[in-house]
Amino acid sequence: MRQRKLAGLAALKADGLLVEAHSPGGPGAILVFQAGRPEVQDALAALPLVTAELIDLEIIELYPFQGLSF
Repeated sequence: MRQRKLAGLAALKADGLLVEAHSPGGPGAILVFQAGRPEVQDALAALPLVTAELIDLEIIELYPFQGLSF
């Protein structure tokens, strides 16, 4: 059986960089990565829709919320 090379988001998921992907029900997506900003920027820069300049990106770093104690 010949193994197919994964592309785009599937490759990022297989590599363990992409942890979650969500749709707001319309245009756009929310992607959650487990990686540092430089690694995420490099990974996103290589996506076909980004290289074709068909989508805009905004990278927002998330931090644990310290306001609640459980």
